[in-house]
Formats: sequence, structure tokens, C-alpha cells
Amino acid sequence: MCYPPHGLLHTTLMGTIANRGVFVAVVFVVCAGCEAPRQTDAGLVLDVVAPPQTRCELSTPVWPERNTAPPQWGSGQTFTYAVSEMTVDQTPRGSETPIAGFDLDGRFTEYSDPGGCGVEDSMSALECENNCSPSYVSRDGRCARAGCFGTSCRAGVDNRLPALLDAFSAFRYDDFESGDVRRSIQQVYRRGQASLLVQVSGVDRLDDDDLVAVRVVRGVPLYSAGDAGTCSSMVADQHYAVASSAVIGGDIARPRVRDGVGRIHRGVLRARFSDEIHVPFIDSGPSIRDWPIESAQFAINLTQEGGTAGNLGGAITTQTLLPSFGTMPNAAAIAGIVSGFVDLPDSNDRCWEQRACREIFGRISIGVHFSLVRAVLEPRVLDAPPAGACPSSPLVPRDGGVYERFDASSFCHR
Repeated sequence: MCYPPHGLLHTTLMGTIANRGVFVAVVFVVCAGCEAPRQTDAGLVLDVVAPPQTRCELSTPVWPERNTAPPQWGSGQTFTYAVSEMTVDQTPRGSETPIAGFDLDGRFTEYSDPGGCGVEDSMSALECENNCSPSYVSRDGRCARAGCFGTSCRAGVDNRLPALLDAFSAFRYDDFESGDVRRSIQQVYRRGQASLLVQVSGVDRLDDDDLVAVRVVRGVPLYSAGDAGTCSSMVADQHYAVASSAVIGGDIARPRVRDGVGRIHRGVLRARFSDEIHVPFIDSGPSIRDWPIESAQFAINLTQEGGTAGNLGGAITTQTLLPSFGTMPNAAAIAGIVSGFVDLPDSNDRCWEQRACREIFGRISIGVHFSLVRAVLEPRVLDAPPAGACPSSPLVPRDGGVYERFDASSFCHR
């Protein structure tokens, strides 16, 4: 969310909501060239995103081999962390503006490329293998030799989340702090209202290990305001239980999401997941909804104390997104808006088709920055925080933290 002169964005949007055909154009014209201010809440500086710590000096990023099974859970050392920060970039002003995320489709897409649904890719400042020298880009948008740093590179990062949140903030202006869903996402992680745990097991060395298992689960805070830190901040060694929605039959040894496979090289953990991982995001209301992220992968600088410069990328389906707009009166108009963010075609190279209500086939790429802090996971499974524990917030996971599939066809025709 950007901030033009006071009242301009809100007034403009309220005056155009009835005319939905010009809504998206208004949002992006108003936001062009804006800067995100530094805001303070309870003494915290709320920058939207800190300058990234580049990993581009690593000439050859080392990822785990595809189709490799993770090691048995509990072999070697196990390290537990909580996500302490999650931030979404401002909408890039052009392909040369670096943002979070990864190249998910293997294409270095420009507006004229139908293979990327006509959506231009963005640059990466963290993982430069997602950029390509223009001389190595083929006619079909593939890169013969990935790896490029600087403004002359061809961008390959797929991440539509910044632009998507601009539209979401505008539709749901009054639901979020200062009308900005980005700030609301930051706050729920900083306050422990959305507890996401990352565990790394099978670790022999934390600076170099060819194969580790990575588990991402929803947590339940057990700490209180009287413990180290407060309910409005994340500090090391806070205690958590596992959310009942994250395991099968209340058994902590049976996570619903299969472990990802990871590799640590020169202190950088890179992980991929074959299952969807469930990441909490702010929804309308506001409440917290778990978004199932497909093709999820991340890279982060990891130590025993925590993780910095985290970069998470993946894709969501429109079935994940449409319920967030579902109470708006004109469902067909919303489907038309959402289809404009699709940038990853389906297996039949379809993005969407224009009908009475746009039928959407493709997916929407996302990318976020995140940080980790060392945490303690107790062998307990809970539905909610016990009495006296943080957070003392009315925000609770919708659907018990488990995403319920949404029928997009009924959305179009109801």
C-alpha cells in the first residue's frame, strides 16, 4: 500500500467502487511512484521490508536434488525456529525493481510472452540465478545460462503478491491497520497471532549439509506477557505447541504436510516441498486464513540463533484467493479482477478464458521476505493457546487453520 497525499487514495477508490471496470487502473495509477513510509507501533519501526542481504556472491547456488527423499526425522540434530517477520514488497515500478520470490516457470517473461500469461517478471537481488543476461535468453523466454546481477539483466522472478495486495487493500480498506494489508501481515507475525514454525532435522553441520529434512507447521504460543519479551514481539526461546490442524489424529509424529527436502551450503538453507505448505495470511474481517502454497521453496541464511534474508516463493490457486473477495456484491467483476493476476498457466498453457464470468485456469505466483528466531517446541498438540498465554487477540485461524476448498464455478454463477 502506498501513501499519496492524505485522503487521495481512499476518496478515489470510494468514488470508483461502483464502476468496477476502472477499479484496477485507478489503483495502479494512484500508486505509481509512491513510497512506503516508516510507521511506528508500540515503539516498533514498521518498514515494509529491510534491504536484502544478497546471496549473489555465491556463484553456484546449491539446491537439494529433485526427487530426493528427506532423511528420517530425528536423525542428526534438530533445530526449531519461529517466523518472526514476514514482509511483502511494494509493487515494483518495473522489471528492474528487485523483489522476493523465485523463477517458478523457467521463463524470463516480458509482457508480450503468452507463456507467462502476458505478465512481466521481476528481478531478484537475493538469488541471482533467477536473472539472466539478455544475450542468453531464447525466443521462447528460456535462459541458456542463468545468473546475472545488475540492471541490465533480464528478470525471471514470478511474484504477483505485491500487486495483488494493492487491490486487496483497496477493496478491504477499512479491514486493515491504516488500510494496509502489508502492515497487518507484519503485525500478526510480530505479535504471535500467526505462529508458523520451521524445523530442520537430520543436521550434521549447520554450515554445510548435503541433505536435511525441513518441516513447516502451524504453532500455538505457550508463552505469556510475563515471560522474556512481551506479547507484542518475538524473542528467542519462546515455547510453542503444535496446532491440532497441522497433524493427523492429534499425533505430533504425523504432520499433514510431508517434510520438505533441504540442503545447507555455506550457511544458506535451501528447501523444496512436494506438498502444499500452509502459510497464514490476513484475510477480510480481519481474520487469519491459511493459504496453501504450491511448488513452495525457500532460501535463508541460517544459524543456530535464527535465520535472516529469508526468501519464500510458490504459487496459489484462484480457489485460495476468491473467498477473500467473496462478500463483494459483483462476483463476475471480482473474478475478472483476480484473473488479471494469473501469471502461471496450467498444464494446457491456459491462463483464463473470457466468458460471462471469466473461467480461470492458471495460478498466481507469490513471494515474501521472512526471518526466523530460535524457538522451543513442546511435544503437545493444542487447538488454541492455553489461558493466560499470548496472543490475547480476537484474531483466530479461520476454518480451524485448515483451508477448505472453494468451488470457483459456484462463485461465478451464484
